[in-house]
Amino acid sequence: MEIKICYIDDNLDPFLVSYLDKSVCNCPDYKYEEYEVRPSLSYNDLLENETINMSDILIIDSRLFEEVEYTENTLTGEELRFIIRKVFPYKEVLVISQNDTSEYDIESKFKPSSPLENSSFEVYEKEAKLFYDKRLLPKIKDCRESIEATKNIFDRISNKGYMNSSMLLEQIRDTIDGDNNYTELSKEDIDNLINNFTKLREELNV
Repeated sequence: MEIKICYIDDNLDPFLVSYLDKSVCNCPDYKYEEYEVRPSLSYNDLLENETINMSDILIIDSRLFEEVEYTENTLTGEELRFIIRKVFPYKEVLVISQNDTSEYDIESKFKPSSPLENSSFEVYEKEAKLFYDKRLLPKIKDCRESIEATKNIFDRISNKGYMNSSMLLEQIRDTIDGDNNYTELSKEDIDNLINNFTKLREELNV
């Protein structure tokens, strides 16, 4: 079963790109995609993007718009994960951060131990592989197991035939396949969520 991984960031990290492309998605079990977020994009653009919709595992940077002042149309990785899990409940979403974090559901990015000019990219690439093998790869494997279990259960239900004409089965199939036409979360619902996130940021000064 091929699992599609999409890395989403406003500034794609070369070490993470290299790791996902060369060390994780270097076999038929995985396919690697990446999506670089532009400041002009809104959350709706992300939710409607085909690459994102068709991916099984999304790896999202915590600060998607690091150089841009937050507005109602900009999201952190954590907020986007929250919405994606509502729109696409069968996707797995990992949030990564450039900063060291103790939060259990946010993974740290690799940071070189010394300035890049003192060593070659290849040296740091090896360090990054060791780092991500320990920190990120187990999470990716857990995501894969969850996705495979979901798809296998759906296949068993489909093969039994007693729900072939069910609208529920059609909704589940489309959601797994990345089609959000049937989601119960409307644009107005998402707008309200974004507004609430914005107010919360202001209250917490974050």
